[in-house]
Amino acid sequence: MTRRPRCSYSPDDKIVVSATAHAAVLATERPSLIRYQPDGTLDSMFASGGILQGFLVAGGRRPTDVLRQPDGKLVAVGLACSLQRHGYAVMRFLDDGTPDATFGAGGGTFIDVGPSTDPERRRRRPPDRREARGGGNHDGRVDGPGR
Repeated sequence: MTRRPRCSYSPDDKIVVSATAHAAVLATERPSLIRYQPDGTLDSMFASGGILQGFLVAGGRRPTDVLRQPDGKLVAVGLACSLQRHGYAVMRFLDDGTPDATFGAGGGTFIDVGPSTDPERRRRRPPDRREARGGGNHDGRVDGPGR
């Protein structure tokens, strides 16, 4: 698992982790929700043996957070993008890991942020680290006193 896994805790001390599983674990990188019992074993009552893979809608590949609602449902959010659009995939699951059909379309929805080729987004990009340190050359060297 990579990309800063996020955790959600329940009153019965179960832990849900949202992360991206690497190719070493799966054939391809896929978002995963994993639920553990208080003793650290996988919760077999959740999804398929405690692991829910590839759960994000709209091409979502990177889960960014998971939270548990007071009613026990889980909400997972992840980045989703294609060649045309980018945004966030939001999914809600029942306590057993099945999608909550009362949320969005089949348990999920997509929050559209804008076109992937949005020129405004490129203009708002943060400055290069070399620029933030006082300038740099095209070859990556940073100019400064004593250099």
